Amino acid sequence: MKVAIAGAAGRMGKQVIKEIQDRGEMYISVALDINSSVIGKDAGEIAGIGKIGVNIEDHLLPENFDLFIDFTIPEATLKHIEICRQFKKNMIIGTTGFNNESFIKILKLASHDIAIVYTVNFSIGINLMLMLLEHTTRIIGEKSDIEIMEIHHRHKKDTPSGTSLVMGELIASTLGYNLKECAIFSKNRNNHSEEKKKIKFSSLRYGDIIGEHKVIFLTPEGEQIEIIHKAYNRRIFANGVLQAAKWIKGKVRGLYNMRDVVKV
Repeated sequence: MKVAIAGAAGRMGKQVIKEIQDRGEMYISVALDINSSVIGKDAGEIAGIGKIGVNIEDHLLPENFDLFIDFTIPEATLKHIEICRQFKKNMIIGTTGFNNESFIKILKLASHDIAIVYTVNFSIGINLMLMLLEHTTRIIGEKSDIEIMEIHHRHKKDTPSGTSLVMGELIASTLGYNLKECAIFSKNRNNHSEEKKKIKFSSLRYGDIIGEHKVIFLTPEGEQIEIIHKAYNRRIFANGVLQAAKWIKGKVRGLYNMRDVVKV
């Protein structure tokens, strides 16, 4: 499988390229990045393949790739979606920072023509955790105090993390809540709310912690259940990307997420 990757010089891009090289099951045919300091460099210096380019039109030709992997910025991803629709090429998208509701509408429209796996977290463990959260919420969520806690490295810009918000959305939708109405964030709450139908979030940023997510359910009977995921290296995310890449091969169209991939 010939793979094009955008965001090749980023943290995820480099890790994905390294994993592809190490496994030898597919190969990178196109590498793109907007970082001017790496344009034209041999990607072996960056992560292991040929020259990195920036001019999409010069590189994204139908014969050049079978699958497009995107870890860039929203504006670039939207352009890549249109090119992949034109060429009928499937996509793996991990770009964050979108207005989620409007982006999902765009993805659903594009998925009439191509197959797309989109997620904010490619970790297999996180997606197993989402399944556990849904099951736990159905059983005890209505009567529990619920808090989502996450810790990331000091350079992470978004707070709370996109993964925490996905967890919150899942819990809220399972309970029939609107997350926008029931979320309480650590930055704007002065005390621990006792009000039911609330989902509480807290975030910490320090050190070089790759990622830790914990969801606590505290029942009125005096039981505390914690579901925890800790990421110790970025290989786990790259592994998820490659699993999604193999899974989507042969799919004609549709919008999928990592929970679809993990269920197989």
